[in-house]
Amino acid sequence: MDADDASNFEYIPEVEQNYSEAETEAALKFLKEQDLPMSELYYALKYVRLANRDLKSEQKFKEIEERLKKLREADIPMVSPPSSDYECED
Repeated sequence: MDADDASNFEYIPEVEQNYSEAETEAALKFLKEQDLPMSELYYALKYVRLANRDLKSEQKFKEIEERLKKLREADIPMVSPPSSDYECED
């Protein structure tokens, strides 16, 4: 590492994660079902959080998509084409 690299280096500590009781119980259940050691609890917690987040995100996405669809339907103006006797001015 030369002098330039050393001056640009900064330590970023790992972010502490707080898990709910429900997430912890789900992770413990996962460990038991998969016959994994307790040393894998951290990874089981991460797995449970990711698995749950995907479901929640998918539900929110569907709700937003439905709202947008309703808004688009309400927003679409009904315009009739010009009459046949309409003359274009050039």
